[in-house]
Amino acid sequence: MNQINIYIISILLLFGCKEVKQTQPSSEFEKYIIGLDEVKVSKTNIDIDREQVRSLLSRIDNRITERIFLIDYSDWSIFTARRDGVLLDKKGGQGKGPGEFLGINDLHTYAEEKVLQVFDKKMKRLTYYNIHADSLELRNTVQLPNYDYYYLQNVFKGNNGKTIGIFRVLRQYGGKNSENKIYAYYLDEEFKMKEKMLEFEGTELIETKGLDGGKRFRENLFGNETNWSFYKNKLYYSNAKNLSFSVFDFKTEKVTEYKIQDIPENVNTDETTELMISRYKAIIDINPEYEDYFKDRKTLPYFSSIVASNDFLYFPLTTYGREKGYILRFNLQTKQMERIETQPNFFMKGVNQAGIFGTTAEQDYYGETSVWILEFE
Repeated sequence: MNQINIYIISILLLFGCKEVKQTQPSSEFEKYIIGLDEVKVSKTNIDIDREQVRSLLSRIDNRITERIFLIDYSDWSIFTARRDGVLLDKKGGQGKGPGEFLGINDLHTYAEEKVLQVFDKKMKRLTYYNIHADSLELRNTVQLPNYDYYYLQNVFKGNNGKTIGIFRVLRQYGGKNSENKIYAYYLDEEFKMKEKMLEFEGTELIETKGLDGGKRFRENLFGNETNWSFYKNKLYYSNAKNLSFSVFDFKTEKVTEYKIQDIPENVNTDETTELMISRYKAIIDINPEYEDYFKDRKTLPYFSSIVASNDFLYFPLTTYGREKGYILRFNLQTKQMERIETQPNFFMKGVNQAGIFGTTAEQDYYGETSVWILEFE
């Protein structure tokens, strides 16, 4: 399944469904959420000119104060805007030339250098822009090497001068899953793999049948996804099967594990199973293994992404039809978990010291998309 389809699945999982009655995946987990201290936020709509920006399915990068960067999926354009939504500049567009894209898989800004990095997996290319007060200036492009069966997911340049590549590997032999890992490698000046620094488990797999009728495995669109977030020379990573996570410091090259205790399981229920099978009938008709997956599933993934910012790690919880949405915030200093209440169809895109940026849609993922900031009070 292509990138956009996978992304739509993620949005569906998070948003829930207005037409279906509220489900409670785990009453004990619900009680846990409600019992947490609440972080008060005020919800502010950001007015984006939708005649210019037509499709806002991707993340919003907001690491630079008072600036946001948007991807328009309709033509692979990049917009820079003020925090209030006023558009300042447009770059990119579909094509193979310098500053053009066949797809945009990731945006990453380097605040100190005032540089925007754009990753295009289809062309295996990184594009860099200098960020000015009200415009973007094409700086250079980097053609990436062939990584064989290592699939590059993200590239980060640390303040220590080292470049880190995050790779996904899924290799199978004889119908058996042999390797399902995420690797972090230092890259040399030509972005070739230089030294392996870290490995951790990949996203949960589901068994399918290959074209030859044999057993195959692929990433489970509804399973426990492995997520990561890079912030100030540290890589935060976790799997959605629980709320524990690890932090790799690229300066000290040490891992710190955060074991979150006493979190109730996100238990599956007959109501949730019925809702999911009904909602994703079109997918199940093509992939019947998902019906058995939902019926046999005992627990559900907690979240669909993580974002590190300042002294916190943010977990937007998967709603599964809940009437309210929640983002959990873990304080890395006090080791305390807090909750932030959101609209049930709020999809978190990025976080900075001002607040949490995200989008909502009129009818689940259909219709007009609105951009919001949940401002910390």
